[in-house]
Amino acid sequence: MDKNELYHYGVPKMKWGERRYQNPDGSLTSLGREHYGVGKKKEGTLSLEVGSKSRKQIRKEAAAKKKKQKEAAKAKEVADKEKMTKEQQEKLKQDIIAKGDYKRALANIEMFSNSDLKSLVDRRTQMDSLSSFKEKEKSKIRKGAEKTTDILNTIGNLSSAGIRVYNNTAGVVNLLRDGMNDDKGKMRKISNS
Repeated sequence: MDKNELYHYGVPKMKWGERRYQNPDGSLTSLGREHYGVGKKKEGTLSLEVGSKSRKQIRKEAAAKKKKQKEAAKAKEVADKEKMTKEQQEKLKQDIIAKGDYKRALANIEMFSNSDLKSLVDRRTQMDSLSSFKEKEKSKIRKGAEKTTDILNTIGNLSSAGIRVYNNTAGVVNLLRDGMNDDKGKMRKISNS
């Protein structure tokens, strides 16, 4: 199997176009009711009761509920800002500038003067240039590590080749020594025939 190929065998014994948890009319099967927990209201999940509401309606209601929660949280944040003292507002402003946090700055835009916004932009620009410098340093380190790995691989290949040459030479020497000696350890005469 090529690593660029993708194989998918599907669910055993399921035919094309069939759904595991759903009937053709869109209602849930008994396995689907069990899988989605119909009747069991879990925290943070939707209850998909058969015949009551369509999934689209349920999703729409959930989105509306989430939107109301966000609006309530924003209203609470505005009320909290109004209760802040001048020192607390200044501290929050300095914290946002120090971190270069655009999102929080936009949420609290009425706190900032033009000079504050300019210092925020300057701070963010400095942080971005520093992070790009860090990336360049990391790439230099990565290149150095790759060169070191290549050198070590070359040394390993050369040393294994040297070991093979040594072993082959030792084998030839042993073969010549053993082949040239007779049973008594004396040198045999080699005939030219």
